Amino acid sequence: MRSRRRSRRPCARPGSPTGRWRRACSSTPPTGPATRRWSRRRSTTSPAARRATTGRSPPASPNSCGIDETREPMHVFAIGASGVLGRHLVPMLLRRGHDVTVMAPDRLDRLPGEARRVRASLLDPAAERLLAAEFKEVDAVVNAATAVPAMPTAPGGWARNTALRSTGTAVVTGALQEAEVRRFVQMSITMVYADGGDDKLTEAAPLDHRPERATLVDPVLAMETAVRKLPADEIAWSILRGGRFVGPGTVQDQQRARLRAEDLPIPGAGREWVSMVHARDYADAVVAALERGCAGKTLNVADQPVRVADYYRDLARADDSPPPRHDPNAAAEPSHRVSSEAARQLLGWAPVHGIWPLGDDEDR
Repeated sequence: MRSRRRSRRPCARPGSPTGRWRRACSSTPPTGPATRRWSRRRSTTSPAARRATTGRSPPASPNSCGIDETREPMHVFAIGASGVLGRHLVPMLLRRGHDVTVMAPDRLDRLPGEARRVRASLLDPAAERLLAAEFKEVDAVVNAATAVPAMPTAPGGWARNTALRSTGTAVVTGALQEAEVRRFVQMSITMVYADGGDDKLTEAAPLDHRPERATLVDPVLAMETAVRKLPADEIAWSILRGGRFVGPGTVQDQQRARLRAEDLPIPGAGREWVSMVHARDYADAVVAALERGCAGKTLNVADQPVRVADYYRDLARADDSPPPRHDPNAAAEPSHRVSSEAARQLLGWAPVHGIWPLGDDEDR
């Protein structure tokens, strides 16, 4: 096993170009010792050097989740973590004593000053070379890159999201193996399951292969397939299929606005199930998967499912909006009564923030 010498590339002032890529750093000191979870002293040993001395195999054996409360904090590279998820994930990782680098094409100014920032996209021509270099300096990687269109029905609206999940994920997995990164978490979604009616959907439930769902399902299938090809005895990878995000900055904001305007009817009888998760609760699951080194696992991460009619009525009631009407002609989405029992057992995870808004001014 060859040893690599750590060489932190210099950062530029925010917004200043350094070649093709833009970096931004902050002089803000890292989080104080009182917030460290495992160690009061940050390690000065590079990830590459630690891999050379400890070997390539991850702490957890294949198809398992372990935990090591005494190990050193990690350097985590989070791709696409400048949006709704990153708003919770990045501060959470920093508070737990990890170093964090975030790569995203935009919204990097929203990140905490302690996070190192790389302005780039997985679809940039030089992304593969960039990641191959960056990953040599990290212990773990999170891929949360998505581009869900604001207008889902617009022609070509899903093209970028499709490319990120297929081409982009292949770029990530290739760089992971080249740099010998030991831990990887891939963000995925539960919306790919076939209609389950009233049945509880575990991770073994079939996916929806109907032609009308191909735009959503096929890219996710390609993404997850690329991750499963990673050797789980060398890279502790896990796929977290999240429910629909709720909380500030999510589609729930639009749902509330439409309910206030009496423009969001209940489709049909509204007896289909919908599974959601607060973005902060999903971030908790990501951190748990990283720290426990889950290997070869696909896990559902969602709060308790609710029926569509109950969700719309209770969401309207929370805002004192008029009760939504039923539209017998509106098309209902597949029923997804998702079970997250495996995540509860393997990650020690449980949702704590709920799916209901607590007030416009409260950041849950």
